[in-house]
Amino acid sequence: MRPSKRSEVLRSEGYEIRVIGGPAAGLRDLYHSLLRVPWWATLVTIVGGYLLLNTLFAVLFVAVGGVANAKPGSFLDAFFFSVQTMGTIGYGTMYPATRLANAIVVVESVTGLVATALATGLVFVRFSQTRARVAFCSRVAIGPMDGAPTLMMRIGNERRGRIVDATFRLTLMRTTRTGEGMPVYRIADLPLVRGARLADVLSETPDGNMLLDLRRFHDLSPTGATSEFPYSADLSGGTHPGPAGERRGA
Repeated sequence: MRPSKRSEVLRSEGYEIRVIGGPAAGLRDLYHSLLRVPWWATLVTIVGGYLLLNTLFAVLFVAVGGVANAKPGSFLDAFFFSVQTMGTIGYGTMYPATRLANAIVVVESVTGLVATALATGLVFVRFSQTRARVAFCSRVAIGPMDGAPTLMMRIGNERRGRIVDATFRLTLMRTTRTGEGMPVYRIADLPLVRGARLADVLSETPDGNMLLDLRRFHDLSPTGATSEFPYSADLSGGTHPGPAGERRGA
C-alpha cells in the first residue's frame, strides 16, 4: 500500500475517527460509492456523465465536420446530433455525410450502449436493494435483572413489514493496557436477554387484546434498589443510594 496524504473523518454520535494516510479511492470503488450515496447523487452522476459524453462527441463533430444539415462550427447542432446518435433517436434531419463522421458515430453508438447498460444496472441494483430501517431508543438504562446490573436498550422496526428470525449482536469496545503499558483495544461480546427496565410499551387491554404504545418507545421506568444493585433511579437522570446506605459508583 502506497502512502497517501488523504485524510478522512468518520463521524458518529458522540465521537469521531480521523483516518490519515489511507489510499485514495480509485475507479474500482466508484461502483460501490454510487451504491452508498443518496439517490439524488446517483442521478446527478448518471445525468452528468450522459451530458459530458455528448459534449465530448459534440466537440469531435465540430472539429471534423461531416454532419449534413448542421451549421458549420455550430456546437449546439453538433450536441443535438450527438444526443440523437447516442439515444438512437435519428430524426433524419441531420446525418453523417463523411467517413470520418460515420466512424465517430460508430464509436459513440458503442459508447452509448455500454453507458446505458451500466446506468441501467446501477439503477436496478439501487431499486432491488432492501435496506432495513431500525429505530434505536434515544436513552439506555442500567438496572437489576435477575440480581445483576444490566445494560438495557430498545430496538424497533420502522417499516411496516415483519422481521422474522432476527439476530442481534452487541459488542463493547474498551481500551486496556498491557503489562508493558501498551494500549490495546479489546472488543467484548455482551450476552443479550429479553426484557429490560425501559418503559413497557406492550400491555393487555381490558377486552383481552394487546396494545403496543410506541409513544413510550424512548421512556424509562424508575427502579428500586436491591442488595445486589443498591441504587434507586428516578427519571431526572440521577442515581441514589439504596437501603444499603452505600453508594458504590455513579
